[in-house]
Amino acid sequence: MKKEKLAIIGGKPVRKVSLSKRVEQYKKTRFGQKEIKLLKEVIKSGNLSRYYGGTKVNEFEKEFSKLLGVKYATTSTSGTAAIHLALGAININPGEKVITSPFSDMGTIIPILFQNAIPIFADINPET
Repeated sequence: MKKEKLAIIGGKPVRKVSLSKRVEQYKKTRFGQKEIKLLKEVIKSGNLSRYYGGTKVNEFEKEFSKLLGVKYATTSTSGTAAIHLALGAININPGEKVITSPFSDMGTIIPILFQNAIPIFADINPET
């Protein structure tokens, strides 16, 4: 797998519009009567999971990827699960170092250890 440079150090950016701008646009119309109607549909159907006949998660992922302007998007059940997904997606090797925050809980660290990687706690001092 070819590793590319991060955009912050001269690599090609993944998106043209920042995620924060896209999220701000989305937040303005986030919950309304349409969402309440869809929620009722899901509850009445009894299909609360994509694996047992539910369709809304797949629909959400497709719409979210369009919103972000990316080819794929995937849901997760928590921030910890999202970190598991991200580390799996970049296919890090055992023993590689992953920089993380020292101000967090174990949900940030466990996915790194699960990938047989080494968590490196970033210092907040810009000089070190």
